[in-house]
Parts: sequence; C-alpha cells; structure tokens
Amino acid sequence: MPPCGIRSAIALLVVASSPPNAGHAQGRFVVVPFESAPPPYIVIRVPLASGGCEAMLFDTGTNTTILTPSVGARVGLTRGRDAELESLNGSARGIAGEARGIGFRDIPVGAVRTAIVTEIPGLPGFGGSLGGLYGHNWTSGAEYVIDYRAKHLVMGPAGTLPLATDGQQVPLWWSEGRPTVTATVRARTIESFSAWLVLDSGADHVTLFGSAAKRVTLAADSNQTMTIDSGFGAREVPSAAISVNLAGVDKTVSAELRPDLNREEDGLIPTSFFRSVRVSAAEGVVVFNTSLSVSGKSGSQRDRCHAAPAPSSPLRQ
Repeated sequence: MPPCGIRSAIALLVVASSPPNAGHAQGRFVVVPFESAPPPYIVIRVPLASGGCEAMLFDTGTNTTILTPSVGARVGLTRGRDAELESLNGSARGIAGEARGIGFRDIPVGAVRTAIVTEIPGLPGFGGSLGGLYGHNWTSGAEYVIDYRAKHLVMGPAGTLPLATDGQQVPLWWSEGRPTVTATVRARTIESFSAWLVLDSGADHVTLFGSAAKRVTLAADSNQTMTIDSGFGAREVPSAAISVNLAGVDKTVSAELRPDLNREEDGLIPTSFFRSVRVSAAEGVVVFNTSLSVSGKSGSQRDRCHAAPAPSSPLRQ
C-alpha cells in the first residue's frame, strides 16, 4: 500500500519531571489568540520580561520549553548542563538551564522551569521563524482551554476559568509532566485494549509506542506506511488503520507505529482531534468539546502582547 501522506511529528521527549501542584490559586485568566500557522499547530506570542514578545509553538506534548539562542539570551537562561533533545525521528544538542524571564503575568508556572537552548529545526510548513516551543512545564501550574473554534488559548490559575457545563469529561493522568488520558484502541483481528495517550498539541496524527504498537502491528498490513517530516528529516514509518474511543467518541485514524520506542505512555493523540480541550490539574479532569464563552467575563484579560492591535504575524505561510 502506498504511503498515506506526509505527517509531522515534533514532540520532543525530554526531561523527566513530577506531576504539577494541584493547589488552588487566585488570579485572573488570560485570553491568548492563535497566530497564523499551518494547521493544526498552535502558535502564540509569549511575553518576555526583557520586553517584547516572541512567537512560539504551544506544545503540550513536550515537558520542557525549547528556546532559540537569541531568545535564551533575552530571558536570562542560567547556563546548565549539555542536553540532547530527542524527537520521534531525530535529535539535536542544546544547553539546559533555568529560565524565569518568560511567560504570562498572573499565570502560575509549574515547578520545573527548565528550558533548553538550541537551534530549532526547520518545521514543515513554517515559512518564518519561531522563538521556540512553549512546553507543558510552563502551563502545568495553570488551568487552560485550547479552543480551536474560537482560535484562542485561555489560561488561568485553578478556579478562575468559567465552569464547564457541557462536553465529555475524563480523568486526567500525567506522564513525565504531560497531560495524559486513557482511551480504547481497536484494530482489525485483535481484541480492543486500553492505552495511555498523551494529549499533544504539537502532533497531527496518533502515534503508538512499544507494546501497544506491537499489538496493532499483528493486525496491520505490513506494507502500510506513512511519511513523517519532523524537521530533522523525512522518513517512512509503519502505520495502521485503528479506531480510538475517547470519552465515548470513536475516531478512525491512521496511526504511526513505533514498536522500537518503549515509553511510559502508550502513545500520543492530537488535541486538534477535538473542538476544544480543557485541562484542569486542580480538578484532575480533561473536558473535550466544551463551550467556553469568555467575552465580557469578569477576570478576563488580554496579555500585553495583544493589548494593542496585533502586528503582522511573524509567520509566513
């Protein structure tokens, strides 16, 4: 069977960390518009303490923040150890340290403020430059909603966002500091099984690792592949048609199979599969396809990057 199209895989699997503190905090929530970017990726402009803002990829699939050398210098990164960034399809060298000069006012940051400075690989479809990847360690201390329909991200301390009154709710788990849910996977000729999947806003397709991938491989057409372009280079990988049931919703997708990778989680699932995704560490839940109206709500604010009319996007498609 021929390759089923080019997919991207930019989740960077680095830095072990602990689950975030789920304590209650007071403060206001912020509404951050999406910048222009190739779908399904989310690019936001992030404030720097030194002044100005940088366009960064919002990536829940990585547990650390990645900065270009110029941005690392502007945020006062404390030089640390040499580090290797590993994606699903490549690696790069960098310097890991602590960064405090980046982020949104009033939004709690997780305990792990690690950032890695490196040259960002050429990500497929991005014609302009990115200042980095805004990893989940910078949002794990907050409650947030990714709203694809409204094209914005809403973040705030626990208890500050309007309550969800609709949508599908499931328990929230953690895999190395990344938000994780349990789904049921089915494939031809094998029994369905439960899989632990990381919610990944930096991916555009489902990926299965280790034993989960091996189980599906037994039922897959051995000639079925997909082409992955991770920014580190393109390669063909095995794939299979599977059905994923999450929160009572079935989706039939083509999944990348990586039996060679043994991870704590069983795989990745894109947040873009849903109209919206709400992650609440304090409540220990994820809510899919919830409606969240923030227009005129008490406590809502624009971050300073968007307080005035936005300049033209730094990304050229």
